[in-house]
Amino acid sequence: MKEPPISKLTRILKSLASRGFLEQVGQKRGNIYRLPAWASLIAQAASLFPASASPLAQSASSLAPENDEELLGIAKPARDKKKLIPTLTKTIIRRLCSDRFLTAERLGNLIERRKDKLQENFLAAMVAVGELSLRFPDQVTHPDQAYRTVPQWKET
Repeated sequence: MKEPPISKLTRILKSLASRGFLEQVGQKRGNIYRLPAWASLIAQAASLFPASASPLAQSASSLAPENDEELLGIAKPARDKKKLIPTLTKTIIRRLCSDRFLTAERLGNLIERRKDKLQENFLAAMVAVGELSLRFPDQVTHPDQAYRTVPQWKET
């Protein structure tokens, strides 16, 4: 059976929001999607440079977290060593999720760990103690669930 066009569009919009290309405002029927604030800044900055000289002239895939040099630098200790002490793994996760939502799958790709093991061993516990917040706090099993470091969280 053919999928209705609206549900296909909704799935595409949710996917773009989970990757940070759109912001989701509201939930269910009142849900809308909009460009994030950084998108307008990129457009303004890009207009200052000729297309060939622009440092922002990158493909959309290069904006993915797995291709972000800063995030890869943060994840390097986990990528270089398969067995880390849990406190170091938690520190890396907190730094990766600082000021951005990342899904368990993206985190797993960045630190080269399995998504299910990350959720089981780290993410759920870090949410429970208030180190990380959920993108969808009312729907913990939301398919596009993502995590962000709580800004006011302090290590004890």
